[in-house]
Amino acid sequence: MKITKTHTIFIDTKLDVSQNPSNFNVRLNNWFVRNNILKNEGESKSNWYLSIKTFSMFNSFSNISKGINDKLTLYVSITPTTEDLLPDLRNSFKYDKYEIIIPAGNPNVINIQNEINKIINTHELQCSYQEYSSTFLFSNIPLSTDMKKKYIIFDTTYDILGFTKDRLYFLDNQGNTEFISEKPVNLMADRLIKFSLGNNSDIRLKNMNYCNHNTIYDECNMFFLQPVNVQSYELIYYQRTTENLIPIELLGNSIRNIEILARNQDNNVVEGLSNYIMVLELINIKEYDYQKKIYNVLFQIYMWVATFLKWRI
Repeated sequence: MKITKTHTIFIDTKLDVSQNPSNFNVRLNNWFVRNNILKNEGESKSNWYLSIKTFSMFNSFSNISKGINDKLTLYVSITPTTEDLLPDLRNSFKYDKYEIIIPAGNPNVINIQNEINKIINTHELQCSYQEYSSTFLFSNIPLSTDMKKKYIIFDTTYDILGFTKDRLYFLDNQGNTEFISEKPVNLMADRLIKFSLGNNSDIRLKNMNYCNHNTIYDECNMFFLQPVNVQSYELIYYQRTTENLIPIELLGNSIRNIEILARNQDNNVVEGLSNYIMVLELINIKEYDYQKKIYNVLFQIYMWVATFLKWRI
């Protein structure tokens, strides 16, 4: 026989201005959720589970913000040269350096194209968005006669613009006249929210999970993944459609604190994470072994009868 008790917790991060939604503590009174097992329930087994019932949040992520997804650098040789790329281009006195900073906000591909062209057009280069493949093409402007070598590195914009991290892209007016994004443009840079239990929680996952924070899978306390699958300022919404019970264990006799950590796909704090509403369920399922109870009762009767007869014989 099973007896199920569900503790429903409604979380609205906006109501607690003292906390950051990325590191949010749910604080419960000591007597709200207790792991009470009475002596006469000795033949029962108590299992605890965590489940997300609903989650909702407006997608207010900024595609570009200060220091994040906002910078690419152009290096232009001071004089026309046939010299190969220097190993330490960033510190070379033979190249002029031009930093291109894209203003923070949620620009579309044409906004980004125009911001880049403000700088590179003066060096007879151009950036154009390719609608068919959703990529950016960098090339010399038509009829360009500039023979200077040019290198572009996409410092913090490589992910959203579809290029490779730390790679130098080369242009001249001879054999290298253009290059294009290797991957489609991804303006939704924070495309995933990972929810996990923090170390200050009174619960932990019973079976450790594994997630690929980097290139290999590591142990983690992640219990929920939410894709950022709507356009800016639209509602991200999840509702549980299956039982989806996550086994947990209590670190004490009650649950007073649950620390919920929200991280992006790179396992970093999500900058400017919007407030969210989440409905958590803590579910306690007790299973009673009545066959064992009956056996114990019969054993006690047997022992009583045996003892009684012992003193009568």
